[in-house]
Amino acid sequence: MRQKQSDYKILLTSDTKEDKWGCGGNTECGLNLIDDTVRKTIKEYTKHHETIYLMATLGGGVGSGSTPEIAKYLKSINKKVILHVTLPFTFEGKSRLSTAKNSLELLKPYSDEISVFENNDLLESKKGLRESFQLASNKIYSKIR
Repeated sequence: MRQKQSDYKILLTSDTKEDKWGCGGNTECGLNLIDDTVRKTIKEYTKHHETIYLMATLGGGVGSGSTPEIAKYLKSINKKVILHVTLPFTFEGKSRLSTAKNSLELLKPYSDEISVFENNDLLESKKGLRESFQLASNKIYSKIR
């Protein structure tokens, strides 16, 4: 598989006590990651592009909290927003799925197109999990060519 490379990436993480690698499922924490510095960076990175692709995992705090705010900001600066999001595995619990679905509803008004990938589909593959994630990556790649 060929990979798309981007010169501009913004990786949002939180180093709160809640979760070493994220926001511990707290969407307010994810929302708070989007400050004026991040908005300025987004504006700078996107100034020569009309269409912006956002990829996010929904269900936790970082993706579910920050992605709607990013999409809203991009629309406010007249960008076309294409979203590729994943929903959590069933075994991750009803709370994460509920958070993901709520976030998805918040994203709809700020998205020109949304592709939703169900993580559970990866488990249905006859291949191993690693190959399943590769298939998921290929699906996303094919949509952004």
